[in-house]
Amino acid sequence: EAARANISFSDIREYEQFVPPISLQEKFSERVSEIRELEAAQSLSRQRLGDLFQSMLHRAFKGEL
Repeated sequence: EAARANISFSDIREYEQFVPPISLQEKFSERVSEIRELEAAQSLSRQRLGDLFQSMLHRAFKGEL
């Protein structure tokens, strides 16, 4: 609370803002999209492995293996 009283909007407006070039922002966005696609694929793969494991457990306890 005490520090906030010493900061005004005019002080904040004086700070220089750094904005990366649009090409770099687009490249970053593309990478984030790629990572999200990989995460989704890994999640699906984990689900399939879990399903297969449960199926094998079921078959093992039924004596089918």
